[in-house]
Amino acid sequence: MGYFTVEVKPTIPTVTAGQSTAFSQNDVLFDWYAFDVPKGTCRLLHIDQEIRPKGDSGATVNEFDLDLLLAKANQNGTAPTSIGTVNAAPTANVNLSNNMMGFIANGSWEAHEAHLDSTAYTQCREVNCGMFFSNPGPQVTTKGYDRYYIAAIAEGAFDFRSACTINAGDLTGPVLTVADLDATLFLAVGDTIGVTTAADAAISKDMGIIKSIDSATQITLESAFTTAVVDNDIVHNQAPITFRLHFEY
Repeated sequence: MGYFTVEVKPTIPTVTAGQSTAFSQNDVLFDWYAFDVPKGTCRLLHIDQEIRPKGDSGATVNEFDLDLLLAKANQNGTAPTSIGTVNAAPTANVNLSNNMMGFIANGSWEAHEAHLDSTAYTQCREVNCGMFFSNPGPQVTTKGYDRYYIAAIAEGAFDFRSACTINAGDLTGPVLTVADLDATLFLAVGDTIGVTTAADAAISKDMGIIKSIDSATQITLESAFTTAVVDNDIVHNQAPITFRLHFEY
């Protein structure tokens, strides 16, 4: 008997159909996102869930429930059919008959930790999520590993909008100057960040991984990036939700 933990950070688009608009109940929170575990039959014992706050001056907490879907690949090794557009109602007639491994329904998660007023933390114990994983079919992944997928549907008004903006300075990194919001309120070392433009939230640009947060107004990335940002672009954490899935083999 052995154990394995995988950390999964699904990407949520930073554009209008994503983080730049508040979510509503029953919206797609994120579409299928892959994760890999060692080959073999295993049982899901426990899931930890960590959700970052809204990027506002109050670091408004996102203590909302969600449905978590778990699936395997299509027979050709590709990801399951999309469940729909992020920040909109799921596609009603999507056929996942040969993909679904199970789901964690809203209401299965424990109450959020009561003392933290920023990052929301909850968990799902074995009694609610003890499902088995095996034989995922064709794989396009690292040798010795199986690939599975998660997706989620919001059961509350998640809000990842950001007030943090680029404040001139070096516009290709790696050192960035930000304004309008203390970056430490919603970002952390290791986050992958990007921007949407102030003029059109449908336009996004990738920036990179945070190496250090030097102050409330300065962020250093691991490396420079090629597509320059501009003054007043809006800074987002591209993966504001973290799941830690704990398996028994």
